[in-house]
Amino acid sequence: MGSIYRRKYKDKKTGKMKESTVWWISYYRNGVKMRESSESDKISVAKEILKKREGTIADGVPISPRMTKVKFKELATDVVNDYRMNDRASMEETERTFRLHILPRFGERRAIARS
Repeated sequence: MGSIYRRKYKDKKTGKMKESTVWWISYYRNGVKMRESSESDKISVAKEILKKREGTIADGVPISPRMTKVKFKELATDVVNDYRMNDRASMEETERTFRLHILPRFGERRAIARS
């Protein structure tokens, strides 16, 4: 069972404890406590994220908070590195295609994005 909370911090000017406006979630995966930001000030968004995380844990699907933040250019770099390590004949062509055509359009997008 996970939890939803707001982080507390000390105000640098006044020295008083304050609460963040952003909601955070906390849950356990394989006995390890995982924490991540919902990146929202709405508790309903945090509840949905927590439900998704708990559902994927119950299904045995591996997840990590970083999974939704991977950019396409990181995956493209992995492909090119794999081609280079395995000495593929099409390495140069693949690298050129990524650099000239694919990365300028999709490089900064998150890999999980649909459109």
